[in-house]
Amino acid sequence: MATVKYKAGDRVTMTVTRADNVLLGYLAESTNVRRKIYERMTDYDARFQDEIDLTPSFRSGNQDMLVTAINCSSAGHVEFLIEVNGKDQYRVSETLGQNKSKSWHVNFQKS
Repeated sequence: MATVKYKAGDRVTMTVTRADNVLLGYLAESTNVRRKIYERMTDYDARFQDEIDLTPSFRSGNQDMLVTAINCSSAGHVEFLIEVNGKDQYRVSETLGQNKSKSWHVNFQKS
């Protein structure tokens, strides 16, 4: 699990540049409530740039996010970056084989 620390007034963003075939992101609001913050479905390993401002989505000072990639056909690529005030805090760049999936757990801690 990765930990990203931020302070009051900071801007926390996630930028996704590849998500072949499916990438989903959820914030855990409690032990039984999850909220979807990102969903992208692509084919042919497209490149793009989706930027999501996560800051307004945080409901507490300690927030968990789960990002899951699912690849259905041939090799798929996943690339995303989490930044605090434009500074790189956590980066993923991976290739998934056919019919494979992987998840990343990120904990956001307000200091």
